[in-house]
Amino acid sequence: MNVVTRFFVPLLLRAVEIIEAKKQRSLRLLLAGLGLLTTLATWLFHLTYPSVLFNQHEPLQEIVYILVVAPPFLAVLSIEYLLWPAAYEPDAADSGPMSGYLQLQRYDNRRRLFLTAGAFSAFNLLCLLFASRHG
Repeated sequence: MNVVTRFFVPLLLRAVEIIEAKKQRSLRLLLAGLGLLTTLATWLFHLTYPSVLFNQHEPLQEIVYILVVAPPFLAVLSIEYLLWPAAYEPDAADSGPMSGYLQLQRYDNRRRLFLTAGAFSAFNLLCLLFASRHG
């Protein structure tokens, strides 16, 4: 097992669990702020030293990609859960004949939030790669 699977993946999964937990508004704000600041710092570092970020060898390159992709993903996911907290939190009316439909709707909303955060993170990575090639 490499460093990414031993250290970064459990850390990222724990951050997603914190974001999805009920009544965690302050932690969501903290993760959103840290994610945005880390993304901004990555951009500033990349614009200052454009050849350093993506010219690494294999073990370090995986860590660089995680550090480039994870902060914007967590920031956008945190902001989405701050804006739409009911997207994942169970409702008191989740029992009865329509409970399966309500669970399916909540799953579909959660999937959309994750896809949006992933798309933003991928767009950020593509912009960084474009800036490194044309900078």
